[in-house]
Amino acid sequence: KKAAAPKVPALSLFDLEADHGEKKNVATEHPELVKELHALLLDERVTEPQGFANTYHHWTGKDGESTSGAENWSDYVYANAGITYTTDDGAPRPSWVARIEAAETASSTARADKDLNVLALNVGVGGKNPHAGAIQTLSIDAGVTVNGRNEVRVSRGGRLALNGGTVKSLRWVDIRTGGMLDGAGTVDAIVYNGGIVALRGPLLVLSDYHQSEGAAIRVRIDNKARTSLRVSGNATLAGKLELTGDKDFKPSEGKTYTVLSAKRIDGKFANAGNTVTAPDGTRLTIMYSKSAVTLVAR
Repeated sequence: KKAAAPKVPALSLFDLEADHGEKKNVATEHPELVKELHALLLDERVTEPQGFANTYHHWTGKDGESTSGAENWSDYVYANAGITYTTDDGAPRPSWVARIEAAETASSTARADKDLNVLALNVGVGGKNPHAGAIQTLSIDAGVTVNGRNEVRVSRGGRLALNGGTVKSLRWVDIRTGGMLDGAGTVDAIVYNGGIVALRGPLLVLSDYHQSEGAAIRVRIDNKARTSLRVSGNATLAGKLELTGDKDFKPSEGKTYTVLSAKRIDGKFANAGNTVTAPDGTRLTIMYSKSAVTLVAR
């Protein structure tokens, strides 16, 4: 006889601002929010047995090596007073909190050639005084998904390079000051851009996009296929819009170039005079609608 599937416990949701005593369960009024929060709890591994713990690992591989190799990651040992309580080694697992960090004096690339699934992931440069040229890149191959379920963070000196791959999180991809997300592919998470997003092809964000002051988005514009940021949710704009591309490409006067589309757009870029300059020196006017940002060469 087949064992019955375990029952999912009743889930409660309370509005703590209006209901400090948690007397009114509003779960039935917000089924989508309950579903989202339940998924977050499950991926925090709240169903694990007593004694379970997340473990912490850092990248030890050489430049260009694969993130799927167990030999490229540190082991985890938790011991106290001569007693070892927890050990964890091998290839990345969903319980890992993982760091991929370059040394202060050398750049490095870790290559995700197979799906990578961890609890949280940080890509950046270690140390308090990093060398000005040191960059840590995580390169994601086409068809590969890197999933940091709790969070994916690109910190100072970090570069997340999408080569047709996907970066995913239940919460967000957080690009900090000094960090960069570049390439072409898919982001299945909310994006908070406090650094640089540089497009080398179409970039699809399957949730919301938020760009802060001091951040920039770089869009390539040339004779080849146009690059653009496509946001399935809402886009909140600030900071700068910049253009890259071939210097021999001259935007056609009066032609419209779409660089960003979203369900709804709030805010504007902080470009002086509401213009942006193409690599050949042509100045284009930034135009806004409810759901798109376009450029027009004058």
